[in-house]
Amino acid sequence: MNDPSYAAAVAVRDLVTMFYDLLGGEKGSIDFAKLETTEPTDGTPTGITYFLGNLRGQKGQVTVTNAEPKVKFMAALNKLIKVAEEMQEQQSKKEFGADKIATETSTQWKTHA
Repeated sequence: MNDPSYAAAVAVRDLVTMFYDLLGGEKGSIDFAKLETTEPTDGTPTGITYFLGNLRGQKGQVTVTNAEPKVKFMAALNKLIKVAEEMQEQQSKKEFGADKIATETSTQWKTHA
């Protein structure tokens, strides 16, 4: 329990929980409106850009070790980052929304997150 990855996991817990909730949790649907990136009025990232930036930032803060907790934590962060990157890519193509994303893609995002 002395591995720094445990502290890093606690630091990112609320962000991951919020992201999971916006992905619809276990059985709900993705809240595309809240994940849509909009032009910030105060410079603060919004939508999926907010999550992606924070996840990448947390990944950069993890102390380098070869311990199993760190390996597992990094694997989880990498999966979340991959999902967020795919969502951001769909937004950039203007192909983001319940009516624009295939059910299989939404299911895959939820499964991987």
